[in-house]
Amino acid sequence: MTRSSPPPSRIVPSWLEGRRLPAIFHRGDRRRFAVELPLPPSAGRARPRTPLYGRSEAEVIANWNDAVTALDRGLEPLDRNAPLSEILRRYLTAREPAHTAAGESAIVTSTWIGYEAHCRLHIAPFLGRVPIGALTTRRVKRWLGELEAAGRSTAIRGKVLVTLRTIVGWAQGEGYLDANPATGAKPPRHRRKEIAPFSLGEIDAIRDAIKGHRLEAEMAIALTMGPRLGELNGLWLDDVDFERHTISVGHTLSWVTGKPVREDDPKTPKSRRTIALPATVWSLLEGYLEARAAERAAARASGRPYADTPYLFVRSNGGPLRGDGTGGVGDQFKGCLRRAGLPIRNFHQTRHIAASILLSLNGNNIHEVQQILGHSTYRMTLDLYSHLMPEVQAGRAADIDRLLRTLETARLERETKRQAELDAAAGVAAPGPALLSDVLSDTPDDPVT
Repeated sequence: MTRSSPPPSRIVPSWLEGRRLPAIFHRGDRRRFAVELPLPPSAGRARPRTPLYGRSEAEVIANWNDAVTALDRGLEPLDRNAPLSEILRRYLTAREPAHTAAGESAIVTSTWIGYEAHCRLHIAPFLGRVPIGALTTRRVKRWLGELEAAGRSTAIRGKVLVTLRTIVGWAQGEGYLDANPATGAKPPRHRRKEIAPFSLGEIDAIRDAIKGHRLEAEMAIALTMGPRLGELNGLWLDDVDFERHTISVGHTLSWVTGKPVREDDPKTPKSRRTIALPATVWSLLEGYLEARAAERAAARASGRPYADTPYLFVRSNGGPLRGDGTGGVGDQFKGCLRRAGLPIRNFHQTRHIAASILLSLNGNNIHEVQQILGHSTYRMTLDLYSHLMPEVQAGRAADIDRLLRTLETARLERETKRQAELDAAAGVAAPGPALLSDVLSDTPDDPVT
């Protein structure tokens, strides 16, 4: 008869040294074991104990040891029967930009907003109640199937899987989990939709739609040079070079509903760039600055509050602009299109309009277009916009054809020269041009029938 191995021993917390450890007991339903872990005074919890559960005494001891280790590292205890929703909550709280110093968090505000939406809409409704100890690769794959059945697109399923991997990986690094089961699930294959090119007529109609708007200059910069909305809202007055007529992108502004505006670094290192503005756009910017100075003077004269912020584009009271949402720049842009009777487009599509213009004018220099748009690599520019380059591709085909014709001509010249050298060495006279009389003399009088 085999003897079962004894359960592992419990770690004695430093704050319980010299005291008797709480006993492990059966719950009332007799299905699970439990123990109450006394919390240290530094835990700052109104409740002095936290319950830990398990299907066996050994599992309870494992949860006890994990919780003690987490408390020693300054973390709240969490056993393997805690729901995944608790991991989601802790991650979003720990990485929320408002709770971290600038530059400390590895994710920018816009990324955090996306993670929060993924958790709220696509992860928590399906996996929120799953115990973290029961989260397996098979369960993650089943979740992806549930998302597909619920009508989530291939792109959304791929994005939320990346979010889940990131959050569970964070939990693993914090000691809440031993492994990351989300890494074993493959994202669904997604074919990126091609961005439809904008015609000159559409671009001109959009320019007419924004004409006269208070933020026409900001929208015109977006239409012609393609900076992101957060980059435009994050521009400082000091980022404008009035001699060279350029703007330098070095900040982005993000806005979380109900939170103060947040300033972050640009999306990628290549997003830090200097953009030269066309003369027509520069004149719009000068007009905006004059109107802004008049707004500030009128507010001061009437005693209304006016915020002296460092930003270039501001609200009528001087405060920072909001990107999306009601009253934001994106919402105002849609309003311009709606009043003009044009199809409604997101503000980010101005970036695609700018790409269409830049590639039609300068498609041969893809590196320059990449630098203006602020893409991390020129391959990203090609992946997104290569189909917008039919003229460039036609030009390249013509270039290759000219090259091939030049090579063929050079080959024929070499062969003719070599044959002439061989004939000269053999004493054969080079053939001269045929005379018309010689050709006629060889022609029979009567045609052959």
